Amino acid sequence: MIRAILVILTVLFAGVVHADEYARLVQILDRGLETYLQLNPERRAYLGMKQDNDKWTPRDEEQDKRMHDNAVSTLNELKSVSRKGLAEQGRHQLDVATFFYAQQVESYRWRHHWYALSQLESPVDDVTAILINYHPVENLADARAFIVRLTRVSEVVDDVIAGIKLRAAKGVRPPSFVYPKIIENTQGLLLGKPFEDVNNESLLLSSFRERVTALGLSDELVTRAEQVLVSDYQPALLRYIEFLKASQKDTNEDDGVWKLPDGVAFYRAALRRYTTTDLGADEIHERGLEEVARIHDEIRQIMVKVEYKGSLQDFFHYMRENPRWYYPETDQARRDYLADTNVAIERARGLIDTYFNLKPKADVVVKRVEAFREKNTSAAFYMSPALDGSRPGTYYVPLYRMKDNPRWDMVTTALHEAIPGHHMQIAIAREQKDVPLQIRLISFGAYTEGWALYAEFLAKEMGLYEGRPYMDFGRLVGELFRAVRLVVDTGIHSRRWTRQQAIAYMARNTPYSEGYISGEIERYIVWPTQATSYKVGMLSILEARERARAQLGSDFDIRAFHDVILGQGSMPLKILQGRVEAWSMRIED
Repeated sequence: MIRAILVILTVLFAGVVHADEYARLVQILDRGLETYLQLNPERRAYLGMKQDNDKWTPRDEEQDKRMHDNAVSTLNELKSVSRKGLAEQGRHQLDVATFFYAQQVESYRWRHHWYALSQLESPVDDVTAILINYHPVENLADARAFIVRLTRVSEVVDDVIAGIKLRAAKGVRPPSFVYPKIIENTQGLLLGKPFEDVNNESLLLSSFRERVTALGLSDELVTRAEQVLVSDYQPALLRYIEFLKASQKDTNEDDGVWKLPDGVAFYRAALRRYTTTDLGADEIHERGLEEVARIHDEIRQIMVKVEYKGSLQDFFHYMRENPRWYYPETDQARRDYLADTNVAIERARGLIDTYFNLKPKADVVVKRVEAFREKNTSAAFYMSPALDGSRPGTYYVPLYRMKDNPRWDMVTTALHEAIPGHHMQIAIAREQKDVPLQIRLISFGAYTEGWALYAEFLAKEMGLYEGRPYMDFGRLVGELFRAVRLVVDTGIHSRRWTRQQAIAYMARNTPYSEGYISGEIERYIVWPTQATSYKVGMLSILEARERARAQLGSDFDIRAFHDVILGQGSMPLKILQGRVEAWSMRIED
């Protein structure tokens, strides 16, 4: 009797310890996140929060220091949390947060090695996209905040120019090909009224007008927005364009980060950041070559199925050049592409219950990338839903050149970005109310992109390519593409490949068009190591799954496995592996 009472008291006491220490962990995470959000109004807008929605995030040294200080203080607090005082879920969240903040602290050293702008991420484009897509206009206060933000675009321009100058003084300049693309994008923001005397309004003005009109607010708001666009926004962008034109003269054709001060060490750090592993450039390069060879063999099996006679290169040429595989360059074809994409997503949605217990409440919609940034957007991308459910997840598709969007690639890309890919993973993470918000928002590239590439593979197991060998070819090409990235990213930044060498390798080994390949290689040049995260992450998830399947045999449940992967949000790959292993051992016992 006494022993039973002692056991009960021990359990109750342990529960109190767990509750107290876990509450402390949550407080630390909430405090770190709130400080981060206070420093980043644009992140609040992206999440659907309205605080400070008349401000922009600073892009200066003081901001970097404030962010670093928050990371250091939060990390130090996390180190004081007792693992023994936490249950399993709390220990997992502590490990994820500790890794994340340690990574942020390490990244501060390399903050000037990342380019201040690129054809992928120009801050002026970014703030304009926020005003069009994410700044809410639901009442008069929101509309006024929109106009204030317009007047403050000049602050963003000033910060960006100062950042470019600071990096240039340290020997960090983007390659020369970047500048004409950014200039073209920025000039595209100044098309239409009120900048030009033409029939069409600029996208920025028309989006504001539509929302103000829908609310029945005063036309004086639109008039004021027009005035600010001409008096503040346009001069700031013109000043930005002139600075870029002048800066372009000081660049060169060298592409890899090996050219930067301490470039080799920076690349190692960047690989750790995006893969969340200690894999070196040579190991990643060799793994990429092995995967390219393996996937080529699987494509040859597709060639047998479709009775294609010829070499692999002949087949690539056929899939790349035959008009059968492309939508026409017409507006109707672009609408057809979006409609077909929705059909593919709905097919996947209909099979979700067989493979997932956890499912997102938020919907996902498909949109074409806005005209002002579409031409230089090389790939489709996903934007997550608002936390409050006021905005769905969005799959953005660039349709400027239909030749860059082959029919055989459409299904795989849709599944990667939407269901069961990014939308499933990110929306599910955001909706786990029993998980601290900080953990729900954290993102590690190898996990996030690894999941989306795994989702392409899972789609085959779901039967979405059954009887459709050419669509399955598209799936294999998607995986091949990410394997090639391991080779070309390390080739450019570690082995000093030129841009043309990298383009030539990708052209030999994939069926994509030259224009698409050029855009992709330029992406890897300005965003080193990010492209390695996809394949590294996918391989890690598959390896964890197959180990669990081998250990559990008939007790293995794919839905339960996906719960383990998705139920706590993003995580480093080592933690993912450990989480799956612990789950397998519990099920086996």
